[in-house]
Amino acid sequence: MQIRSCFASRRASGCVSRGALRAALAITLVCGLAKGASGQWTSNPLVNTPIATAPGAQDVCKVAATLDGGCWIAWFSSVPAPINYEVRIQRLNALGEAQFQPEGLLVSDNNSQTSTAGDWDLRIDSAGNALLIFNDIRGGTDREISAYRIALDGTMLWGANGVQLTSNTVDEFDARICQTTDGNFTAAWSRSNSGTTPPRGLIMQRLDADGNRLLAPEGVLIAGSGVGGAGASDGPGFFQMVSSLSGTVIISYLKDTRSFSSPRHPTIQRYDSNGVGLWTSGNAITLFASAVPIAYYMNLVSDGAGGAVVTWHDNRAGGSGFDSWVQKLDFGGIQQFALGGVAVSTNNARFHVGPTAGVIGPGGEIYVFWSERTTSQGTRGLYAQKITTGGTRAWGNGGIELTSFDTVIEDFMRGMPVEPGQPGAICVFKSTPTGSTQDTVLAIRVDGDGNPVWESGTITVSNVPSSKGRFPTAALVGGGIASVWSDNRSDSNDIYAQRINLDGTIGPGTPPGCPANYDFNQDENVDLTDAQLMAQVFVGAISPETGWLDGDMNGDENADLTDAQQVASFVVLGDCPL
Repeated sequence: MQIRSCFASRRASGCVSRGALRAALAITLVCGLAKGASGQWTSNPLVNTPIATAPGAQDVCKVAATLDGGCWIAWFSSVPAPINYEVRIQRLNALGEAQFQPEGLLVSDNNSQTSTAGDWDLRIDSAGNALLIFNDIRGGTDREISAYRIALDGTMLWGANGVQLTSNTVDEFDARICQTTDGNFTAAWSRSNSGTTPPRGLIMQRLDADGNRLLAPEGVLIAGSGVGGAGASDGPGFFQMVSSLSGTVIISYLKDTRSFSSPRHPTIQRYDSNGVGLWTSGNAITLFASAVPIAYYMNLVSDGAGGAVVTWHDNRAGGSGFDSWVQKLDFGGIQQFALGGVAVSTNNARFHVGPTAGVIGPGGEIYVFWSERTTSQGTRGLYAQKITTGGTRAWGNGGIELTSFDTVIEDFMRGMPVEPGQPGAICVFKSTPTGSTQDTVLAIRVDGDGNPVWESGTITVSNVPSSKGRFPTAALVGGGIASVWSDNRSDSNDIYAQRINLDGTIGPGTPPGCPANYDFNQDENVDLTDAQLMAQVFVGAISPETGWLDGDMNGDENADLTDAQQVASFVVLGDCPL
């Protein structure tokens, strides 16, 4: 390995003066910083990163992490009638820089009666392309489902108008899409119909890489109207879906949602590529025969081994109270915890509401956060629990209090993972004093014993005086969290986002995919200091200190200014060649 310094031999071919080299490096770094400064993740909670600030309402946002440490963010944008709402999408790189025009890429300007006609979905495929599915009224007056697949450069891979999956005279609502392990795609949605043709229930469709439908033109009924163990008139809904093994998917849903008195039992099933239920002879599993709130979505996450973890709250205890529950099912549909799930708390004097999706730790343990409330719901706090692989409560029967039990309202809790192999979890949540419309976004990290990790306990993600909502979050590749929300700081609603780093800071973090040898001075940060120190060593201005790396970042067996420029490029542009 050679450390090449022009000053070891002034007459070396191609060498220039020390001053010229320093000037050239300074220009490189300054120009790079200028390019990277516009639209980056900000470290100021009073600013945050604007995603969509066009006049009118920007709302119902979604986020999905990309493979390069960035993310896709999509939303509904209000426009004049008859279109009413457009669907738009933006892609941020690892530094938080927008890759499309300021107000995002137009996905669909088909007529849409409302932005809230059921839930919709944004995910990625194995190449990092965006997958979207939603409803609109492009086919007439009823709501139809369409899916889109968008490449990283904005190319519409399934055509400019996507793939329309339904064309009938009834309404389709909630929609989900994911890539399955066989490389194809599964889409599902909820069909509403007061009649019998076509039947109400959950519908599945399969698509190949080109967007061609693989099942019947209108999809296949997988739950409801007598299918999958449902009653003849059951209308299931409010479902979630994750990919499993062997091209299958797992779907959780409420058994029947036709009315307030319907048996809204938490239910789950795994389906093959033809839409056939695979557990318990095709009959979906009722997690517990108790009613959950109307319009309530259970939380469903993959366990990484073909099974899933489900969290929800219900009022099986009777009255108006709610308790929160956790259940884990393996690939075969066997419930790993006690039937009915494990309660996060057994404190019967309080309500336990809104559990987050389970965060699965390195040992298979499950971390859950929820809103702890008095029976009057006037006093609240953020609580957490760890459920062991054996289904026991590791943090006591009442869980751990993370915020003061007072009149401040904690809501929209989102549980997120930490570094691979590390125990613990992060919760991002909204905090609002009772009676106020000014929301603060906070986050807290706990270790495997429930102790706060960050010195300040909670950190402030956004304290702009405004009303905020939605709060989708995504775990970024390489570490960190993207939190996105609707925000009325300027008008009826805009979309803002913030990167939360695992060390308790906000703003730019070290983008992923960076080799360990980019940390030249071994201070556990890859930043411009590494590039500057490398340049000074290579031009002979300073001597490397003990423990510093040799500086051959690009593997050409020479440590020179090319390596320093490569590190600088990575830091300011998010460019990390391997």
